[in-house]
Amino acid sequence: MKLLIRPAPEVAIKSKPVRRQQMRHLRQNIRKLLARLDSAIVVEGTWDRVTVEFPDDRGLSGMVLDALLRIPGISTIQEIGVFPFVDLDDIADKAVEAFAERLKGQTFGVRVRRHGDHKFRSSELERIVGSALMQASEAAGVNLKSPDVEVRIEVQDDHFHIAHRKHRGLGGYPLGSVETVMTLISGGYDSSVAAYLMMRRGLRSHFLFFNLGGTAHEVGVRQVVHYLWEQYGASHSAKFISVPFDGVIAEIMRSVNHRHWGVVLKRQMLKRPPRSQKRTTPLAW
Repeated sequence: MKLLIRPAPEVAIKSKPVRRQQMRHLRQNIRKLLARLDSAIVVEGTWDRVTVEFPDDRGLSGMVLDALLRIPGISTIQEIGVFPFVDLDDIADKAVEAFAERLKGQTFGVRVRRHGDHKFRSSELERIVGSALMQASEAAGVNLKSPDVEVRIEVQDDHFHIAHRKHRGLGGYPLGSVETVMTLISGGYDSSVAAYLMMRRGLRSHFLFFNLGGTAHEVGVRQVVHYLWEQYGASHSAKFISVPFDGVIAEIMRSVNHRHWGVVLKRQMLKRPPRSQKRTTPLAW
């Protein structure tokens, strides 16, 4: 089985050096995660795409797609069939074989892209494939602006591929291609969503937790952080830093007017704690 991965639009509009660097990060992230599923998975790519190929007989498709849908920097994932180029009628036959049953009662549009030197135009191939699909299926008709089903064909030199299904990725930038940051995490909704959005924007995150509620609170926050990292950031190692702060809370409540508790607490968090107070734990796969 072969998958064609397109980067997010934010990557495609970058300058050549930046785009090259970000695509390299994306390929590396994909290789790291998919290698844990099966060593037979092959990841290759160019400046504007990544291809993933693996054997059909190992039951990997579901696991591979699930992993790819959670990798930042991916715009779309297409399941494609690759064939040698013979002639236009052969392309039409392959398209009918792939889409005829799926077009019943649906409108469709044919999209063709070409790379290389060919004696036909993309619009000519679109008309031939569209005509063949109308005759061989029970489609509701052709809708070029907003079809129910898009039939995507790409011809490249002496071969072509047909995209069978298309999946929407996370978007954003490849993880690790922007900055490395420290994320303040409490385990609540706001900080967890903020951490996810930063990872989606390519920021590799370590996690800093000020423990205000004892061991049970820390265990819960660790579970939240591990889930976020495992789902969206496992291509890179990360650290979980816990700072015990219950003593600071007790002192603030004892010696500070209640109107200033919040301000003083945040000021204390900005101070560097002694090394003996911090506990740093690497997040492991």
